[in-house]
Amino acid sequence: SGAPVVRAPVYSHTKYDIVPDEFIEVKRPDILIVEGLNVLQTGPRLMVSDLFDFSLYVDAKIEDIEKWYVERFLEP
Repeated sequence: SGAPVVRAPVYSHTKYDIVPDEFIEVKRPDILIVEGLNVLQTGPRLMVSDLFDFSLYVDAKIEDIEKWYVERFLEP
């Protein structure tokens, strides 16, 4: 953005939504890592992915994804 400090909302992985009135401040980092599949989407209009200099997708084995899903969503 060119601003010396930017704020981003904090996301709750337990509520699957942003935390009201909670933000993280980022002060001109040399490298900024943004996580999530949606940030890699491309399209006919300006997308978040258009603002990145470099994108990286890390793949996982199906077995690992299934294990992660069960542990995160199905086990108490």
